[in-house]
Amino acid sequence: MSEVQPERASIRSVARRIRSVAILSGLLAASILSGCNSQPPIELDERFLLVGFRDDMGMPRELYKWTAPIRVHTEGATKDQRRMVREHAELLGRVTGLPVSVDPVDPNLVVLFGNEEELQPYLDDWAIGGDRLNWPGFFRSECFAGVAGPGHDPFAMAFILQDLPERKNRLCIVQEMTQALGLFGDIDGRSDTSFASWGGADRLTELDVVMLEILYDPRLRSGMSESVAMPIVRQIIAEELR
Repeated sequence: MSEVQPERASIRSVARRIRSVAILSGLLAASILSGCNSQPPIELDERFLLVGFRDDMGMPRELYKWTAPIRVHTEGATKDQRRMVREHAELLGRVTGLPVSVDPVDPNLVVLFGNEEELQPYLDDWAIGGDRLNWPGFFRSECFAGVAGPGHDPFAMAFILQDLPERKNRLCIVQEMTQALGLFGDIDGRSDTSFASWGGADRLTELDVVMLEILYDPRLRSGMSESVAMPIVRQIIAEELR
């Protein structure tokens, strides 16, 4: 799987390129990946608001991020899927600064592969008030992730249908594992991000790396409201634009 190999200076490098376009166009942000020139730009702070303070249905939510090491485990996966999960977990660790390990005994990021019948028992475990969650109607998607609620240690499960086309399988692994770390919102129809229920990239893009690095800046904390956190987000971006 081909993915961005991020450096800690990626926010700065992206911001500098965005600034150079802004000088010419009057816009803060612009498409920076090849093939994205026809897509309207989204400012970095607006992009972070969309993915960091919205869920995948577009509803507002508080900031969420992990503070514990990532202990990943897969079930029902092929050899290639286990490799992709491991490699993406390692990439997420490099970007966020969180330690990463493979831990089948006490995992806190579980990636499940299977058909609807195999995944249904796990969905039932996530049901609220005993209601049965039904896969075909659950976001009408081939994959999704759930995270533990406030007050609990970080824990997430990603559900991915087996036997998906190769690109969709790769996109599901990248998207669900990444969004489980706190960037829940979707920006649909854009090839410059993997945070999309349709039309997204099948790899962690440079802009996705920037969003993760902003989220895992130590000045931002879980539970922050949009009104409290967004001035800090803009400060982080402004520092990199200097």
